[in-house]
Amino acid sequence: MPKLKITIDIFSGRKNPVLELEGDEAAETLERLKPSRKLKKDDLGTPPSSTLGYRGLIIEQLGPKSKDLPKINVWSKACSSCD
Repeated sequence: MPKLKITIDIFSGRKNPVLELEGDEAAETLERLKPSRKLKKDDLGTPPSSTLGYRGLIIEQLGPKSKDLPKINVWSKACSSCD
C-alpha cells in the first residue's frame, strides 16, 4: 500500500506542517498527480525565489515508490518531479 508524506513548505520560523496519507487516499492522490504524458526538461518549472510565507508543497513517497513520481515539489505556479 502506498504512503505519502506531504509537507507544506512555509517560511515562518516554525516547523513546516506535515500530512501523511496511506492506503486508498495515498493511491488516489498519486493517481491525480501523475502527468498525462512524459514530461520534458523544458516542461519543468523553476522554483520561485525564496520569500516569506507559502512556498509550495513537497510530496514524498514512503515505502514502495511509484517510478513515475519519486518526489514532487509543487510551487504556486509550477510543478517539478524530482529524483
